Amino acid sequence: MNRVVDYLLQQLVHVAQLTWRLGLWLQRLIGRWVRRSGRHARGPALSGLDREALEEDLGHLVRELGGRWAYLEDKRQTFGVDCQSLVDQALEAADAAASYGEALGLFVAGLHDGHAAVLPPGWEQSLGERDLRRWSLRYRIVEAADAHGPAGDGESTTLRLDPGGDLVVTVDGEEVETALRRLSRLQPASSPWHRRALAVAALCGEKWAQADLPPPTLRLGVRAPGGAEVERELTYGPARGDRLGIGWRVLRDGIGYLRVATFGEHGHQRKRVRQARRALGDAFSAAQSGGVRALVIDLRGNGGGTDLLGQTLVQHLCREPVHYFTLQGRTKVSWLTGVPAFGAAFGPKVPVHVEENAAITRYSGPVALLIDSRCYSTADNVVAALVDCGRVITVGVRTGGGSGAPRQLAVLPRSRCRVLASTMRVYRPAGELLESRGTIPDIEVRPTSADLEAGRDAPLEVARRRLLAAVPR
Repeated sequence: MNRVVDYLLQQLVHVAQLTWRLGLWLQRLIGRWVRRSGRHARGPALSGLDREALEEDLGHLVRELGGRWAYLEDKRQTFGVDCQSLVDQALEAADAAASYGEALGLFVAGLHDGHAAVLPPGWEQSLGERDLRRWSLRYRIVEAADAHGPAGDGESTTLRLDPGGDLVVTVDGEEVETALRRLSRLQPASSPWHRRALAVAALCGEKWAQADLPPPTLRLGVRAPGGAEVERELTYGPARGDRLGIGWRVLRDGIGYLRVATFGEHGHQRKRVRQARRALGDAFSAAQSGGVRALVIDLRGNGGGTDLLGQTLVQHLCREPVHYFTLQGRTKVSWLTGVPAFGAAFGPKVPVHVEENAAITRYSGPVALLIDSRCYSTADNVVAALVDCGRVITVGVRTGGGSGAPRQLAVLPRSRCRVLASTMRVYRPAGELLESRGTIPDIEVRPTSADLEAGRDAPLEVARRRLLAAVPR
């Protein structure tokens, strides 16, 4: 009798999981149709809400965060985050003519949780979070180190065009530093350097994210190295390259170069994960069969994805089981949605290891990771795991510092917006919380204006030289 009951319960759980997955698939399908048909109500749905609606929604959100958010205590200690103060700031912004969406975004950004997001009704991605990898510009705006100062996190740096090294003065007629401060206030980020990196990226992405197709033109006022001020009109075009974000080539002197731009698309579709795993396997097979002397893995700009791919990369580099991270969640969690029960206590810390996989190709030579402040989430996990086990050296600037199993924590009663935030504490193998800390590189390098003018990738060159010094001729 007990076996029959157990079997029926297992089948019930299986049906519920299939129903949940089908519901998510239908939600994404309907969301795509709504956006493409132009029938989404992003503006009108929120523009009619007044200060009273904002105050009610924020009160509900504060209660939900207090009982479900993983990093409430840590953010209070690290950044002095006080939810009631954030409510007051959002209401003051609303009184100063900020829209409902802007005021709510200001509150969420003030949490200092890079996984926090606001999803308006009918949207499966947060405001401003569009897949910009489908579109590209001829130039990128990057932070360059001042030749007379350190390569710090936003200190003694300038914003320049890559390639070319032209100094960026204005973006669509707005002073670039003014635009940067405005965008920084609304960027959900886990650390100050992560927030600045996202704001710099948004200088180019903001206009496209707010527009319908076709992509708009961006006007940049720049100062060339010779001192002449000119205006460049840049138009978005279809992005070239593999949508998987994985590329392989061999540099001079027999150094392999593996580019991993992402660990997965939104939703982490199983088919895409399988394709990415095959692409990683092909790259490491080429490295092994080609006899490369050392390997550079470029994770710059990798905002994360699924840890299934992150752990696969670790397996390709390590023969022994590796401590990947340690998780600490609440004792009561919904088996259907993964959302912690309100007010549930935190349980014990649970270490997660990446076991040896004899079926994949391993690379045993020296490895350097290229990292920056947009390395986040799964990318942060991978960097921390490989650094703490001593497998790699790191070159670049500090990673964004964030990991936390984001889930929907609240549906706001008046706007019906969904709010996501971290639900699990993630510790690096060495024992420290990864959130808001990140990984400091072994060799700190930021490109200078001279590097950009010459078309030189300074972090890559430093990593290549370091690896050549470590391998025999």
